[in-house]
Amino acid sequence: MSFYGATFSGGSVGFYGATFSGSEVLFRGAAFSSDVVNFRGATFSSGSVNFRGATLSSGSVHFDRAKFSGGEVGFYGATFSSGKVSFYGAKFSGGSVKFEDVTFASGAVNFDRAKFSGATVTFHRARFDGGVVDMRDVTTWSRPPSFDDGLLTAPPAGLLLPSPLPRPKP
Repeated sequence: MSFYGATFSGGSVGFYGATFSGSEVLFRGAAFSSDVVNFRGATFSSGSVNFRGATLSSGSVHFDRAKFSGGEVGFYGATFSSGKVSFYGAKFSGGSVKFEDVTFASGAVNFDRAKFSGATVTFHRARFDGGVVDMRDVTTWSRPPSFDDGLLTAPPAGLLLPSPLPRPKP
């Protein structure tokens, strides 16, 4: 299924409880602006969901209580700006979620109550240009996200982590 280059604006779009499994779904180059886009309770298992180059700005995008249990969800080169993206209560238990080459500019991405228990979540080459990524209230960290500086001895401005930083469990 392809939403390549689609524009979601001026209303609400709902993918509530949708299951993305076994194939490819493209949101590549899509623009999410104004009002609300909901992936609440969606399941991402096997296959791939591609948000490459998407722009998530103004309004809000919700991945609340979504389950990432297999396959790959990629936000390569996406821009998060002047809006809110929420992963409240999301479960990252398998597969991979990649925020690589992403720009976080003047918006907020929140991972409150999220559970990282097996998925590979990466933020490699991410740029924090005035945006905020808040991971202070993550519930489970059996496998924390990966950043360019694996030890996160000097987190970039805009990346809010718990203190002390939890270490991966063997």
